[in-house]
Amino acid sequence: MSEQTLDALARRIYAEFNAKPESRYIAAEFALIQLSRLVGRIKPRNVLEIGAGIGTITKLLLEHPNRPAEITASENHPVCLRELDANLKGIGTAGLKLIRNASELDMNMSFDLVIFDGSLNNERQFGIFREGTWCFVEGSRSQTVRELQLALVSRGLNLDYKTERPGGTKIRFLSARRVLGFRLPAFKVKPLKGCSIGQVVSAT
Repeated sequence: MSEQTLDALARRIYAEFNAKPESRYIAAEFALIQLSRLVGRIKPRNVLEIGAGIGTITKLLLEHPNRPAEITASENHPVCLRELDANLKGIGTAGLKLIRNASELDMNMSFDLVIFDGSLNNERQFGIFREGTWCFVEGSRSQTVRELQLALVSRGLNLDYKTERPGGTKIRFLSARRVLGFRLPAFKVKPLKGCSIGQVVSAT
C-alpha cells in the first residue's frame, strides 16, 4: 500500500473528526499520518488503544488497509463513550473490544502494538509489554514514556523510541500579568506536538 494512500486515509479521518463538537482533544493530523504509516509497515494483528476518546484512532484502525484482526480500546468517560458509539456507526466493528478500564486487560494477552492516547491507570498494566511490542504515544506524553521506560528496565527491557514532530511552533496565551500597574498579556511559544514511536527491546 502506498504511503500516499495511507496519508490520505489519516487526513480524511482527521478532517472528519476535527469537525465534530467533541474534537478538542483528538489526535493531531501529523500523529494520525505517522500511525497510519506505522500500521502499514508493521501490520499488527492485535492492537491495544489506551484512551479511545471519541473514536478518531479507533476508526483509523478499523478502516486501515492493514486493519488489525483484534483491537482492544479502553475508554470510560460517559461523553466519549456516547460519541464513540455514534462515530463508529455504519462501519464494521468485528474484532473490536471496548473496555472501561485498563484493569480489565487480560495480562496474558500479547499485543503487537500499544497506542497511548491516554494513560494507563495502574502501573501493573505495563506488564502487557513484551520484547518486540511496538508502542505509539500520541502527543506530548513524556511522563507516560518515562513511566514505561522505568517499568521496562525493571524487567530487563527497554523502549527504543524516537519522537517525531511536524516542525513549527504555536503560541499559547497565558494569564495576563501586571507590570508597572498595567495588565499585559503573556505568551509562551511551544513546538507543535508530534508523537513517539518505538519498540520494546532487550536491555542487554
